Amino acid sequence: MESRRRLLALLGLVVAAVGVALAVAPFKISIELGPEGDVRARCRPPAISAWKGGEKDELRLWAVTVGTGMAGYEVRGGEEPECAEHARPRLAVAAAVSVGGLALIASQLLARRRRAADALVD
Repeated sequence: MESRRRLLALLGLVVAAVGVALAVAPFKISIELGPEGDVRARCRPPAISAWKGGEKDELRLWAVTVGTGMAGYEVRGGEEPECAEHARPRLAVAAAVSVGGLALIASQLLARRRRAADALVD
């Protein structure tokens, strides 16, 4: 029984750590440019990006060429509003996973306390 509780507490710790990792890991998104295609942008971690805002029309691009032909675009700035739009759901999932893991840990700690209190009463 004790090993089961320890295993559940360890599982809770791992789940909470995964939630934190989701919140602090940078991510990439694809921003649609219309008929020109789309461009990949690197975003800061959801814990930071989720709070950014602004107009979506301020995307700064750098044209990338190969020889004399157009090869695509590279994002040079202004991706924060796009990143924020994708970061908010990621942050919500990270928070839910972290809270679930912490709840599992807390339930195991409370069960241990109850067992200790019952042992004192008996």
